[in-house]
Amino acid sequence: MMKEMIQYIYTLQRRTKYAEATQLLLVSAATKDNLANYIFAKELFLGKLFQKNEAASFAIFSQLAQLNFPEALYNLGYFYEHGIVIEKNKKQAKKYYKQAAKLGTNYTFISDE
Repeated sequence: MMKEMIQYIYTLQRRTKYAEATQLLLVSAATKDNLANYIFAKELFLGKLFQKNEAASFAIFSQLAQLNFPEALYNLGYFYEHGIVIEKNKKQAKKYYKQAAKLGTNYTFISDE
């Protein structure tokens, strides 16, 4: 059911009904659903539906990573690889990317340098 809600939120966003999309995402995230919180964190990072807040996004991704949510693990790797909110650390980035891959993500790893 949450997947359908997220799809509807994206539909509203495409139709530029941002206020409704924002409200629905907030309500969805309040349910503590992992997918809804992941999308909420992603939107905080992107700054489309909400004011950009990379620190809050990082905090939510960190919580989801503790639950082995693959996309959150990948995103933490991205934060570490690029030094967003946290000191750049390629070793830590690779660790998160590898964990995400083991759980089924299809993302590319950073190269060995």
